[in-house]
Amino acid sequence: MAGRPKTRATLDALQALAVKMMGEGTSALEYVSDILASGERMLDLCDLLAKPAGPLNFTPSYGMVQNALEMEADGKKQEVAAALSAARRQGAHSKVEQAEQIADTVGADRDQVARAKLQAEMRTWAASRNNRDAYGDQKAAGVEINIGELHLGALQRIQTNGPPRVLPSVLPAALAEVVEAELVPNEDSIESLFQ
Repeated sequence: MAGRPKTRATLDALQALAVKMMGEGTSALEYVSDILASGERMLDLCDLLAKPAGPLNFTPSYGMVQNALEMEADGKKQEVAAALSAARRQGAHSKVEQAEQIADTVGADRDQVARAKLQAEMRTWAASRNNRDAYGDQKAAGVEINIGELHLGALQRIQTNGPPRVLPSVLPAALAEVVEAELVPNEDSIESLFQ
């Protein structure tokens, strides 16, 4: 880890904040997960670490915080990703409440309304991505029928197998009578057979 001093410093700062804010024995991953579950953003945490009162003299990036958490978890990326995803899913509820609050407290000025609309839409969009079950668009199963393909398939079957054979017993009774009536030969056709 000697080649990654900023990541190490970020992890140390996160662990110190975790103990200060949540008590002894709290990991940096638990602290970050708690922040995300409350609806806050990871970038806000990065800014908090670098404020004049913050422990770092640089602003860590989102990836640097992620790498620091993976360093703490001994490189278990899947565990860190699953914990952060679960925290964001829980934080989606806070995002929707924030959007409601923004919409409820907006002033009458047109610019304020436009800005509040954008802020509320962004929070509800984030909530829909982080918690699809609760806030995402529910996709119904789509059924698509292509008549052209069905017609071509039927023509190909006729070409390879010949025309379908329909037995008179399968036909309705009324149609079978019409077929029988049409099959009665007339005298002209019988005479033409003997000539």
